[in-house]
Amino acid sequence: MRLFLPLELGEPQLFEKGRPVAEAVIRSFQSREVLPRVADAIPAIPLFRDLTEDQQRQLASICRLESFESGTLIYETGQPSDRIYILLSGEVEVMPLEASGPTILVRPGECLGEMSLLRATPHSAAARARTAVEAAVIDHDDLLQLARRRPDVGATIFRNLARGLTEKLASLDARFLETRPND
Repeated sequence: MRLFLPLELGEPQLFEKGRPVAEAVIRSFQSREVLPRVADAIPAIPLFRDLTEDQQRQLASICRLESFESGTLIYETGQPSDRIYILLSGEVEVMPLEASGPTILVRPGECLGEMSLLRATPHSAAARARTAVEAAVIDHDDLLQLARRRPDVGATIFRNLARGLTEKLASLDARFLETRPND
């Protein structure tokens, strides 16, 4: 028998005893599609800067692909934030809770939801696919398990997260100072 990728089986009908084995085989086939695409994207993403090739493969192995049609809500304000989205293609609009706040456009190679790694609070904004989007998704639990297994990976990611948040804070400070009325 020959199988071709992408593997789309739908929901298989399995005996309970065979389910764990079948799920492992299906994940293996799906990872053959996911790993190369995600591994190619990881080096360009600031959150994953300075990871070695082996570390990148480890990270890519916990990703899964999700597709969103244009106009689809990826997450809503107040929804639990328990995963990171790495945009592989398409554009996403992040809309703040306050309608007067600026809408942020996220493009391929950028991440959504990385703040949720630091705090287990609901999303403070909504994210909608502006175009058709394909994203690699990393569940927090999987990332934390990887960080426990590979502390070097966890340390690099969290250092990069701190660096990125520092840059965003500096940018917000600069914008605030520009818009502040002169006293």
